[in-house]
Order: sequence, then C-alpha cells, then structure tokens
Amino acid sequence: MAINNFILATALKFAKIQVVHSLPGRLRLKLPGLSRFKDDIKNQGEAGLIPYKLKGIRKVEVSVLTSRVLITYDEHRLTEADIVGWMSRLREIIAKKLMAREDFRSPEITEQILTELKNDGYEMEKY
Repeated sequence: MAINNFILATALKFAKIQVVHSLPGRLRLKLPGLSRFKDDIKNQGEAGLIPYKLKGIRKVEVSVLTSRVLITYDEHRLTEADIVGWMSRLREIIAKKLMAREDFRSPEITEQILTELKNDGYEMEKY
C-alpha cells in the first residue's frame, strides 16, 4: 500500500494542473494525462469523467488533443484558486480509484467521489 501511495504522489506531482491563461470568468488549464480519457470524453462530452461540476462553473470545453480545458465560470462565485483546487482534488480522488482498480464511472463510485468532494467543502451540481 505504501508503494502505491508513493507512486500516486509522484505521478500527481509531476503531472500538475497548469494555468495556461486566466481572466475573470474564464480559465484555461493544461491537464497532463487527459488523453487517457479521450473515449469517455468523446462519448459523453464535458461530463465524460463524472456527470457533475463545481457549482458556479458555466461551461467546460475539453481538448483531448492538447490536454487543455477551457472553463467559463461565475467570477462572483468562484476564483481561479477554487477551480484549480477542485480539479486537483477530483484528479487525486480519480487517480486513487484507478490505482485501486475501481471503475470511477460506476454510479456507486461516482457517489463516493461526490461525497469526498462535498466533505472537502466543494458544492457540486449536475452538468
């Protein structure tokens, strides 16, 4: 178990979410490894990973080709730090599910992910 935690921590550190461009209400992020989920995104659109988003996000546009995500959001409700923190936490939770060989797309696991995010203070809503 300790080796899995080390591998996960190392992978997340070297594949950090990067802010490419930011304006109030508009944020472009680079998400290394996003291409791994291209089939999910292709088949299910912006809700391809989980069918929920942070409350206050208006729209998410994903480019699997460039591993970038454009997010438009309510700048009176959220900040860049809120969104990056949420994305980082979501990514960490999904990575743990993948390491445990759990299917994070199943309804039960999605519910566990939502519970973890809510416990961390993130308010979620359906896409």
